[in-house]
Amino acid sequence: MNARIATTGGQTGPVLEVTDLSLRRVGSTNPASLVQSVSFEVGAGECVALIGESGCGKTLTSMAVLGLLPKAIRVESGSVRLEGTEILGSSEREYARYRGNSVGAIFQDPMSSLDPTMKIGDQIAESRRIHLGESRTEGRRRAVELLERVGIANARSRLDSYPFELSGGMQQRVMIAAAIACEPAVLIADEPTTALDVTVQAGVLDLLRGLQTELGLAVLLVTHDLGVVADFSDRVAVMYAGQIVERGATRELLDELPMHPYTKALAASVAQTGRAHTVLPTIPGRVPSADEMPMGCRFQKRCPFAEPDRCGRPQEEVRLGPGRAARCVRVHEINDVEVLNRG
Repeated sequence: MNARIATTGGQTGPVLEVTDLSLRRVGSTNPASLVQSVSFEVGAGECVALIGESGCGKTLTSMAVLGLLPKAIRVESGSVRLEGTEILGSSEREYARYRGNSVGAIFQDPMSSLDPTMKIGDQIAESRRIHLGESRTEGRRRAVELLERVGIANARSRLDSYPFELSGGMQQRVMIAAAIACEPAVLIADEPTTALDVTVQAGVLDLLRGLQTELGLAVLLVTHDLGVVADFSDRVAVMYAGQIVERGATRELLDELPMHPYTKALAASVAQTGRAHTVLPTIPGRVPSADEMPMGCRFQKRCPFAEPDRCGRPQEEVRLGPGRAARCVRVHEINDVEVLNRG
């Protein structure tokens, strides 16, 4: 029996909706949450990117959606709705019904995610056997179709290959085939191209883009690679130290004028085509650890615009336009000055 979440007829809302999600490390004495009040939504056929440095809470957020949080991390509050159904706080048995069925996932290193002792045809077919009740024979037949769908040549002859017999790019394509085997509504892609060289990366992104269009996938892309974000996503949520500090359409937020000081710093640190021998700026300091989370602006210690009196207080999101917001009390005056200087 197919274990896809049963949705209310005619549902037109977001496919994935995360609201006020807060996560805390078990035993932490810091009153600030590790991930604090994170909210975003992803619609059918849309890609939303969570971006930021390592340690900003991107992967923890995606693991909370999948029900795969480490034992040391607990959910403090919030909601995760998948196809209109609340899933946060589900039992492990219930999460197992969703994973691979309503929601698929691909990760950074395929060799650590694929079973090295299991033939790839069986790994792809396993999800369909579990969730759709197919026989092993039918599952393997569909595995051939899925391998062809993700661009692996001589797919039938690859069914009995083990992961170590494939290149990194082919391993990633196998993982994508397994992730879409049951045609999920949502695909979570956590650093899906980081371990690949540039040419292979481009091919994988083209594949994901085609599948997104073909299947109407809602894609949550977790990455620190702004090039991938600019090329693939529709909207962006910038995370810093467990909070979303800026959100908006990709073109507005990255290509035109990033508004939050952290987003500005990220964008400035990306190499630009045609600007050889340019020394790229870096962001001083580091992301605070779980026990160092400040109560005020979490970027304050690294921010060139910080004012202790104003930035030492908790920061609320400032609405900047339709679908656009930044968590910075000085956002308007900072950007007014920048526009004037450009003029």
